[in-house]
Amino acid sequence: MDVDKTQENYRVQGSMAKSINFFISTLQNSHQHSVKENNGSFPHG
Repeated sequence: MDVDKTQENYRVQGSMAKSINFFISTLQNSHQHSVKENNGSFPHG
């Protein structure tokens, strides 16, 4: 088994996970912000 290849895969997966987490938290923040701005006038469904 190629150790260098494995470490490279872990590094790529880690950076992808960070990007995905950042994207999700950004989405959640913007969603919470719009809900606050609209005072919850939109029904949640």
